[in-house]
Amino acid sequence: MSQTSEKSRYGTMIAREDFGVNFSHAEELYNAHDNVQRFLNDTIAGLDTLINEFGDKTQMVTDNYKALEADNKAVMTKYEQGLE
Repeated sequence: MSQTSEKSRYGTMIAREDFGVNFSHAEELYNAHDNVQRFLNDTIAGLDTLINEFGDKTQMVTDNYKALEADNKAVMTKYEQGLE
């Protein structure tokens, strides 16, 4: 996501004068572009946070599951050895 964030932040920069100098709506277009760029940056940052939290929680669940499986295997092995 960092590549997407960098592209939206720096790859979509448009200078104020690129909208024209003697154009009556240039300032309005520039402000609209700035608002959309800010919205995209905020949205991408939110997605990045969501993906990181999901990944961290998924890893935690996986680790806990593997630990429980290892504990169960140890108990079963101990039980089998006691029966022999």
